[in-house]
Amino acid sequence: MTERLTAPTLSSVSEDRLLEFLVVSLRGASAHAEELRALGERRRSALAEAESVLARVEELLPYAERAGLSLAEIARLSAVSRPTLYAIKERRGGAPRRPEDPAVATALNEAAAELGIDLSEGSDEQL
Repeated sequence: MTERLTAPTLSSVSEDRLLEFLVVSLRGASAHAEELRALGERRRSALAEAESVLARVEELLPYAERAGLSLAEIARLSAVSRPTLYAIKERRGGAPRRPEDPAVATALNEAAAELGIDLSEGSDEQL
C-alpha cells in the first residue's frame, strides 16, 4: 500500500521537504519505475563484479598464505571477511583452523599430540 502525500503548508515544513513533495507529486509512476529499473541494473552489475573479485581472491588465497600473509592480513587487504576466507579454505579442501565441533577438535588435538605437534594457542607449530 502506498502512502499518500498531503500538501504541506509553507509555514509548517522546511524547503527540502517542500521540494521533495513537489518532485514526488510531479513525477509520474513511470519515471520512478525507470529510475528503479536503472538502479536495479547497477546493483546487478555491482553484484556480478563483487563475485568476480571474490573468485580472484579465492584463486590468490593459497599463494598469499604460502607467501606468509596471515588470514587476518588477507582479509584486511582484500576487504573479504575472515569467516568468508575460512569458508573458501574449507570448500577448497583446507581444514578450518578452529573446528567448531568439540569432538573434531578433541580428535585433532589427540592426533597432533601423538605426532608430537603442539596446537595450543600461541604455538609456533602449524598444520
